[in-house]
Amino acid sequence: MNDGTLVKRLEHGVSCWWPGLATNTKTLVVCNSNDKLLHVFDILDGKFSILTKIDAKVIFQVNSPSFGKFVHITCDNIIYVSCQSSNTVASFRPTTSHRKCQYKCDKVHFCNTALKTPNGMTSDSSGHIFVSDSENDRIVVLSPQGDYVTMFSNPALHLPKAITMLDNDRLIVSQSNGTIVMYSLSINLGEKTCSLL
Repeated sequence: MNDGTLVKRLEHGVSCWWPGLATNTKTLVVCNSNDKLLHVFDILDGKFSILTKIDAKVIFQVNSPSFGKFVHITCDNIIYVSCQSSNTVASFRPTTSHRKCQYKCDKVHFCNTALKTPNGMTSDSSGHIFVSDSENDRIVVLSPQGDYVTMFSNPALHLPKAITMLDNDRLIVSQSNGTIVMYSLSINLGEKTCSLL
């Protein structure tokens, strides 16, 4: 068995618990549940350069350890973070001001139908965001602008947690009961349907 090689260690001098992290090819987002900050790093060339910190407690207005267990960043550097205590998902869009990278809260998503314990998130190449709506036993789909598009459920889908996209047409979901299910997605005039593989 190959144990791997430590390439880089990220240290901040702050003792904290990092419950959630996400990356695309150029940016790493790490959630700090102690101070409710999203730490955004440039990871080009194998280096960790801090770009900015986002104060998310102002957005969620809760003080809960369930903040930031799940975070997602799109290829356009839009950050999504879920908060189970407030049953919301917030998106943060990058802005640039005087050569400094900043993010502003774009939208807090409650969806047309109430989220109940939102967890993992992923996106497809069109920018649709998929949110595992755990206690509702379903997946909620948001448009690239963050608006509610649709949702789907299946008898095999039970308490979905982490979620990832495979090949842009298959969704892999881990569930609280320890199972992992894969769904086939099809796009029909902008709407998504799914079936269990």
